[in-house]
Amino acid sequence: GSAITGYTVTPFIGSAAQPSQSVGGSATQVAVNGLTNGTSYTFTVTANNGIGASAPSARSNAVSPAAPPGAPSAVVAVAGSGSASVSWSPPASNGGSPVTGYTITPAIGEVAQPPTSAGGSATSATITGLTNGTAYQFSVTAHNAQGSGPASQPSNVVTPAGTIDGGGGGGGGTNQGYWLVATDGGIFNYGNAGFFGSAGGIQLNKPIVGMAPTHDGKGYTLVASDGGIFNYGDAGFFGSAGSLRLNAPIVAMAATADGGGYWFVATDGGIFNYGDAAFLGSAGGQPLAKPVIDMVR
Repeated sequence: GSAITGYTVTPFIGSAAQPSQSVGGSATQVAVNGLTNGTSYTFTVTANNGIGASAPSARSNAVSPAAPPGAPSAVVAVAGSGSASVSWSPPASNGGSPVTGYTITPAIGEVAQPPTSAGGSATSATITGLTNGTAYQFSVTAHNAQGSGPASQPSNVVTPAGTIDGGGGGGGGTNQGYWLVATDGGIFNYGNAGFFGSAGGIQLNKPIVGMAPTHDGKGYTLVASDGGIFNYGDAGFFGSAGSLRLNAPIVAMAATADGGGYWFVATDGGIFNYGDAAFLGSAGGQPLAKPVIDMVR
């Protein structure tokens, strides 16, 4: 006989031969490159010596190359109370192996927070345990049998806030209680909404017309129809229209998500903003058919 000088390994997709790969005569295995993930292949091996090539071997078992999946895309977050709803689109490529799960990671600035897992068929998840008033972004990573793919681009920034609406969409830190406020500034609290003070014993120049809890539910701000402000608990004072001559009375207020400011609205649609509450427009210069009665953030 003649010594074996090499082997030729030929991949097949179905019955169609693909470009072959050669190895030396002492080899008993080879990594075949250039295959397409997710495609089924079989292989034959031919031995070569100085006389020529042997008949090919029987076909191997079928295998499908795979890699970790790509990055999910279109990650969008919507804030809740102590939570956020995060949605995403699956990776453009699953790497040739089905996606088995996702990991959603919140971040405060550059600091990653504890992640949440979701199943392989999921395209959204609710992330709980977040801190109201803190800004978060979210990234999503897909996994398959080959491992974890790259993280998505970060989502939009969201700031969870409480769901109590204090007569003008101010937000609050609890959704298991509520407050009532009377025109004389008296406060009535129910459930786990705390009592932090009242204007009920004060001689008011004008009636109370609005209330906005703080983002953590540990305070609230009252506004009178003349723009006077009364703040209790951890609610900050950022300014007042009480000393201004108003064209129309104040009718409602709302607080910013982080509790660092607030808005008032008058019955003519005029807006007054204080603290970090941005001025985004006003109906004060428009002829209104009816008076404005509320505002919601």
